[in-house]
Amino acid sequence: MKSLHYKNLDLLVADVSPKVRFDIKELFLAAPVALGYQFEEAHSAHQIAELMDTRKFDCIFLGAALSDMSAIETLKYLSAKSQKNFLLSPVVVMADTGTEATMLEALRQGAQDYLYKNSMTPQGIHAALIKARELHELRISRLQASEEIHNARKMEAVAQLTSGIAHDFNAIISQIFENIRQIRTDLESTASGIPVSEISKRLDTMEAASRKGADMIRRLMIYTRQTPLEPEKADINKTIQHMKDLIENVLGKDIALEIKSCPTPPIVFLDELEFTNTILNLAINAREAMPEGGTLTIEIENVLLDEAYTQRHPHVTPGPYAMIAISDTGMGIPPNIKKRIFEPFFTTKKAAYRAGLGLSMAYGFAQQSKGHLNVYSEEGRGTVFRLYIPLAEAEQPIEEFTFQQAEDKTILVVDDDEDMRTLAARMLHKLGYRTLQAPNAYIAMEILDDRNDTIDLVLTDIHMPGDLSGTQMAEKIRRKYPDKKILFTSGYTEEMATKEYFPSGVDIVLSKPFKKAQLAECISRLLKN
Repeated sequence: MKSLHYKNLDLLVADVSPKVRFDIKELFLAAPVALGYQFEEAHSAHQIAELMDTRKFDCIFLGAALSDMSAIETLKYLSAKSQKNFLLSPVVVMADTGTEATMLEALRQGAQDYLYKNSMTPQGIHAALIKARELHELRISRLQASEEIHNARKMEAVAQLTSGIAHDFNAIISQIFENIRQIRTDLESTASGIPVSEISKRLDTMEAASRKGADMIRRLMIYTRQTPLEPEKADINKTIQHMKDLIENVLGKDIALEIKSCPTPPIVFLDELEFTNTILNLAINAREAMPEGGTLTIEIENVLLDEAYTQRHPHVTPGPYAMIAISDTGMGIPPNIKKRIFEPFFTTKKAAYRAGLGLSMAYGFAQQSKGHLNVYSEEGRGTVFRLYIPLAEAEQPIEEFTFQQAEDKTILVVDDDEDMRTLAARMLHKLGYRTLQAPNAYIAMEILDDRNDTIDLVLTDIHMPGDLSGTQMAEKIRRKYPDKKILFTSGYTEEMATKEYFPSGVDIVLSKPFKKAQLAECISRLLKN
């Protein structure tokens, strides 16, 4: 049996008999372990409930009979009240001999152990205390792990919703971008009574607003892990030091910044742009928690997350990580707010101040980087966010694109959205390609069967309604026309990170909204290869 490493334990002794309560305290004081005890006594279930309204105990020793109800009834009564302090306190039931069935029922109702009154010794009661606390800690750990799984499922449901919004809104943004470019081109080439400079200013405003919308979508899709990162090898120490001036500008003059680098530089693979955004979002969050000023501390360490840690956080893989701790001396986060801080669009600020995407974006970055982000906070003392990123093992190759001009090629455009289909065809015409169009996969297959020899590439949206999606159509094309080139477009890009969803031979997915140059580059690569 392990020894307890606690001092000044707070114990509640509850029994109808004053003598039993006195004897229990004497046994603890005679135990051969140098521990200090603070005792509270109770003779009824209602008295226990009153005590636990304001405090929790390190252990409750509960007599089989109280003045108002039995031990079993007391356990049921306190559980029904859902008192947090009771649920956080281990219980040992004390009974007379010959009541084994009652004691087993007590264990089923939440007690951790039971003792017989007539055979209790100082050593025995101390051992029961140790066992009860260890079993209780194990139970709490399991409940916390279960809550994490539940929260992860809830976040997945939110992710599905936001990625669906992102898909549709990206299509709208694509149309706005291209129409703005078309209007600008037409105005510059057509005589008009309105000064071109004035119209251009208005168009600049429209384009800036559109880019803000696209940036919001990018943040949403990073949160939902639908946008692939571009990781490169980086030294966390150097990356944070390079950001020092930027972080200080964000914090303002009333908040001091302290950076504590790791003696052994942590080398990781990360997308430096999104990492910078994540650190800045956490710094902004800290700034808002310190309106009167304070200190923001960034500590960098190499840590090992073992299996004990991953049992409490089931989505984390054991292994070596770089840990970046961002702690503030602010007001702390209330528990009811803490549970929701990583949800997209959740914010305690007015809409005019924040969109509520900063922390959800940080959460998405951590998950997509195969890492982990957690938060610890105490009201009135401050908050610390810990970002874990796996340490690098081997350098990843960087793939380069080469450009190829259009050379008498025909492209079949497949998209159920007529506006998007027309927009893509217009871009292709300007790049010098001929186009054919199909509103769904079935018509696309008919066109291919009729004109296969003249079609050089199929440009298709991944997600289309009906029972034949873009990926399913591609599988049919690969079987029937194995040399046919296929380029996918989509508001979603999760498939880029999970290649198994793609049919064999697919090289590139073009994420909406895309520019004409991006489209040209992707087509050039496919046709060249």
